[in-house]
Amino acid sequence: MSTIYDNWERLVAAVIRREELWQLCHDHSRSPSISSTSSSSDFSYAWSSTSNVLWDEHDYEPGEKKVVQELKDLVHEAIDSNPLAEIYIWGVKLMEDQRTDTILLKFLRARDFNVKLAFTMMKNTIKWRKEFGIDQLLEEDLGNELDNITFMNGYSKEGHPVCYSVYGEFQNKQLYQKMFSDEEKSHIFVKWKIQFLEKTIRQLDFNPGGISTFVQVNDLSNSPGINKRELLQAQKLAIQLLQDNYPDFVAKQVVNSAIHFNFYELMAIYLLMICIIYIYPEQIPVKYGGLSKEYGDFGVADSVAEVIVKPSSTLTVECPVTRECIVAWEARVVGWEVIYGAEFYPSAEHEYVVIVEKMRRIGSNQQLISSSFRVGQSGKVLLTIRNVTSKKKKLLYRFKIKLSNDL
Repeated sequence: MSTIYDNWERLVAAVIRREELWQLCHDHSRSPSISSTSSSSDFSYAWSSTSNVLWDEHDYEPGEKKVVQELKDLVHEAIDSNPLAEIYIWGVKLMEDQRTDTILLKFLRARDFNVKLAFTMMKNTIKWRKEFGIDQLLEEDLGNELDNITFMNGYSKEGHPVCYSVYGEFQNKQLYQKMFSDEEKSHIFVKWKIQFLEKTIRQLDFNPGGISTFVQVNDLSNSPGINKRELLQAQKLAIQLLQDNYPDFVAKQVVNSAIHFNFYELMAIYLLMICIIYIYPEQIPVKYGGLSKEYGDFGVADSVAEVIVKPSSTLTVECPVTRECIVAWEARVVGWEVIYGAEFYPSAEHEYVVIVEKMRRIGSNQQLISSSFRVGQSGKVLLTIRNVTSKKKKLLYRFKIKLSNDL
């Protein structure tokens, strides 16, 4: 077992390194690249026509302006042939302002800049939206049972909203039965997916220089697998609708595809390490190894420091204080398996060091340490991390000082 685990760990490290190199190259190039974390699984969203490339949607490549204008002329002709037609898509009225260019580019990219194919796709999408009743769907109350399956949380380092899809939630037999016990309920699942996407897209910015794409994180760990035929069929239909009618909305896709492996902890580390490349830790939910949560002393505005703890070494990080206050902190080590403790060192000589938290071993299943200490004098709070393994670790931490007049 340990040999297999070590092999997986080396594989994870290799994939992470490749992602880091991809991101480094992206800083100097806009050449399309396939995400090394993409998956061929039926669960995986495959509706990113730009091969998961991050770029400015309005920074045209040579020749793009010309084909945008050609497509715009075709749309003009179609609208002029029916003077009463007012065409809206994703909440934007076509041909009214510069947001139209962004929308046209999405269809062009989905069809490799073939104007005729892009125009056909656009007409089919507009027709489908009318038949599916998108405007009415936005007003429907489809319940909140799926709120933990797909949700938005935070932003990427480039400012893209981040969408999480968590298929392991369908291990809940009661939820699965409620969603997929018959064809009608499966259709509601598809409608919920479309409704969620429509509401998400309408929060995007289609203006020049705006962000009209999002980052997609698919967590397939602990998902039901191929034996849940109803889920697979519903998801397959949803993916097809997304591919046909929602082009070029995924800027980057991160997929944890450990469906058939019993290495949940390792793959959770993998997912976090990939996410950290594109998303700041304070924007990643605690469940996925980050520090973002709905309660507590910290919010997404409180940045997180990252530091490497070398193998078989001890690292301390400190928060100096000069007056009476409460020092709060959050910390986690990716993969943990370390020894952790916290102390307060007074500035005054001959004062005793206060042990705030005794040194203790932290296992790999620990999520987040969140603690605080009331300080009555100047000094510093020290967090100690002792890496007892032969592999380097990454520490994520942040401090916050609350003065007495804020208490």
